[in-house]
Amino acid sequence: MKKLLLINLIFCLCCSAGWANRSTEILEKLERFDKQAIHDVEAAFNSPNAIKPPNPTEPKYQPQPKAEPVKTVEPIVKVVEKVMPQIAPKMDIKVAPKKANVPIKTVNFGNKQIPADYKHIGILGQAEIPVEQAVWFAKKNFTKARLSCSVEDIVKFYYAEAESEGVRPDLALCQAIVETGNFSFTGTVKPTQNNFCGLGTTGNGVKGARFDTPQEGVRAHVQHLLAYCKKDKPKSKIVDPRYDMVHKIRLSRGLISNWYGLNGTWAMGANYCEKIMAVYMEMLRG
Repeated sequence: MKKLLLINLIFCLCCSAGWANRSTEILEKLERFDKQAIHDVEAAFNSPNAIKPPNPTEPKYQPQPKAEPVKTVEPIVKVVEKVMPQIAPKMDIKVAPKKANVPIKTVNFGNKQIPADYKHIGILGQAEIPVEQAVWFAKKNFTKARLSCSVEDIVKFYYAEAESEGVRPDLALCQAIVETGNFSFTGTVKPTQNNFCGLGTTGNGVKGARFDTPQEGVRAHVQHLLAYCKKDKPKSKIVDPRYDMVHKIRLSRGLISNWYGLNGTWAMGANYCEKIMAVYMEMLRG
């Protein structure tokens, strides 16, 4: 009876702590709940500050101690929040990572929101979105991705390759999401090409460049961004077949340091940057 009470208690707290959308799965798997987690919650439940449920065997005229809701719920919730990430893998439950705490002002772009200062956001820089959050977002939303690697791997390739060259990995990833239609490749480029940014795709059925591995395709994408925004050549061996041509043009006409500058240059669409920023806001907010 006591174990059942604890399971129900943990289930309710899990729902209130943000896992309500997995309630059925959690309830089923709580029967195989980690013994240590049960022990931790039981300890919190038996703490002096915890509210005890009425004992049905005691006479009704016996006074019950005054409840202290704040002191009761807080320590137990903290225990659940502490043990849930450890037991979730054993129960095959996905727990969202902590979101990036980035205060940001927004403006409307159609029915979506984008950063208010999006015209000034640079191609170079550090990620605002942690890789764990980007992986969570991709695995949650790109269930129909057609890749020759896992969704998690493609995210990590972007963070590794972009960070090594000083390019913002979160936004380079967002650009790839726009270019590939959430990695579903419904356009001219096929998944086996490992071409995530439309390199060499000039229309009229031209499929563009092909790369041996997903990581090489990501590297080519990052190098193509460098051709637009940086005078120095990439640190890694150049695999982008259009790097030299584009770099020469940009050195002649002027380098592009911000994502907004890709409107009408990387892509002919007037709202190309805005689409990238809309994906970025969705990823930022999880």
